[in-house]
Amino acid sequence: MTFPATPARASFSDRLEPIRQRFLDDLPQRRDGLLAAIAGQGGEAADLRSAERIAHRISGVAGSLGLAELGRLASDVEVEIAAAIARPEDSAATDAAGTVIGRLAEAIGQVIDTRQDWAPDRR
Repeated sequence: MTFPATPARASFSDRLEPIRQRFLDDLPQRRDGLLAAIAGQGGEAADLRSAERIAHRISGVAGSLGLAELGRLASDVEVEIAAAIARPEDSAATDAAGTVIGRLAEAIGQVIDTRQDWAPDRR
């Protein structure tokens, strides 16, 4: 269901714009942090926790800013990382976490690359 734009909705969207822009401005740094975690990841809990913090920040905000798919992917990354941290001896869990971290970094790259064409879903 789509609601017509009202002054209150437009005003809210306008107030979100600086937050949206700051979020987008921070994405390259967050992607770099994820890539660093993968590069340093030999199952190191510190690298996984760093990636988990980045994913958590993205999952908590992305959906509200019109990037729902990115938010869902970041949430999936949190789950995989939690599993890898809980089972440090399980190399399959660590590998799975590394794979989804890489997917999130790739998705962030796509958002960065298409930023000029990006318009939030304002439903």
